[in-house]
Amino acid sequence: MCFYLIEVEVKAKVDDLKKFEVALKAISAQFIKKVEDVDLYFNAPHKDYMKTDEALRIRRRDDEISVTYKGPKFDLKSKSREEVNLLINDAFTAEKLFELLGFRKAGVVKKTRLIFKLSDVEVSLDEVEGLGSFIEIETESMDKKEAINKRDELLKVLKSLGIEESAFERRSYLELLLK
Repeated sequence: MCFYLIEVEVKAKVDDLKKFEVALKAISAQFIKKVEDVDLYFNAPHKDYMKTDEALRIRRRDDEISVTYKGPKFDLKSKSREEVNLLINDAFTAEKLFELLGFRKAGVVKKTRLIFKLSDVEVSLDEVEGLGSFIEIETESMDKKEAINKRDELLKVLKSLGIEESAFERRSYLELLLK
């Protein structure tokens, strides 16, 4: 299964995930599940994804494996960008294929994620190995104009949870780990 979308995402560094778990429940966010993600990122042989602001990863999440390409972020306030996801059943073979095509391993991100649903928005409370605690809020769009409107809604939700704009983080977890 494959799907294309624009991922509209805002995240922030936080100190206390428990506080936000309580705050989310207080505004009737529904707890969905706890997951463990292991993301293996690759860099392309023909361009440097760190310079072009793109990403290619294999994600292992519990019993699900996916390959994801993320295009460059298209605004200065969020991590919104085009995304293509492909569900697969064999991470080892996908990794070998990328390596044979000249892609190089760029890094691994491991995180524990508590996923909540708040109307059409997904809120994740992340504990990222080597980085600490983050809150991510995201939704989907099919075009960039709608994505900007949705981004503004996400920013309001974060602010309503008491998160200051200075805590917002546009860099990916991989970028933060490599800096």
